Amino acid sequence: MKKITKWSMRLTIISLCSLGILVGIHAAASAAVPALTEEIADTAIELLDSGDIEPSEAIAKLEHVEAITREHDVSTQVRAKLHHALGYAYMSQGGNDPQALHHLSRALQLHDSGGNTDEIQRLQRELKNAGQGATEKDTPA
Repeated sequence: MKKITKWSMRLTIISLCSLGILVGIHAAASAAVPALTEEIADTAIELLDSGDIEPSEAIAKLEHVEAITREHDVSTQVRAKLHHALGYAYMSQGGNDPQALHHLSRALQLHDSGGNTDEIQRLQRELKNAGQGATEKDTPA
């Protein structure tokens, strides 16, 4: 099975859990949401790196996952991975996108893994040079 199909299946499972459609096993299914969310974030980055998905499609799917998992008990580390994947997807779309800076900064706020710091600083410089400027809310605390 292709990775993109597995990714779509996981996204569907999260959607079903979020909507409460998996009656009877909802609690068990909801417990799987963090692992599925992490896997979707990791898979998105892999697919973007390999060119097997367009950045706009990855952004749409990742934004959907972010929206439907807000109410689930997902660790800050997993949420950080999701925001990192979103930032990476926005960067893949156009390089110095303010949304990339926003999501990478949010990932750093949630889980200080250090991996986003260089990208954030680079994006801040590029946005400043492009006249878009980084807002204070996009700058890590």
